[in-house]
Amino acid sequence: MASGKTGNKGWNDPPSIGGMVMTGSTSATTDESNNSPNGVAEPNPETSSDTQLYILEQLRVWQDRCAPRLSPRHAADMGKHLDTLRSQLESNALSAALETCLHKLLSELADGDRSGVHDAQSKIILDHANEISPWMLGMKRLVHEASKLS
Repeated sequence: MASGKTGNKGWNDPPSIGGMVMTGSTSATTDESNNSPNGVAEPNPETSSDTQLYILEQLRVWQDRCAPRLSPRHAADMGKHLDTLRSQLESNALSAALETCLHKLLSELADGDRSGVHDAQSKIILDHANEISPWMLGMKRLVHEASKLS
């Protein structure tokens, strides 16, 4: 294990990625509690309605701004993937934690903070891999095109 000062990692310590400590098993354990008994954040429709509305509105705004810059095929593909995200949001199929991350990503996009967008996108990919399904492809395209606008 680690030797020397606190915070130094030994050569044989398990890797840590985004707050996750990779173990020898097929899953990762988290350093932080997500307040869920089974380790998976549960959807919470009571607290997420404002977040959902914000996400849906921002998706529409950014898609309307970015789609004209794309070829018809790419615009349709991005729209199809984002429609999947919209339907999952509207059916409360996403966890509140993921909705919070999406809200942060879209807020950072609106602020023009590329570093913040990258951090939020990475957090979504690392922490919510089982929830992002094919819609993340559309979100990546949207972020890429939106970053060209600023």
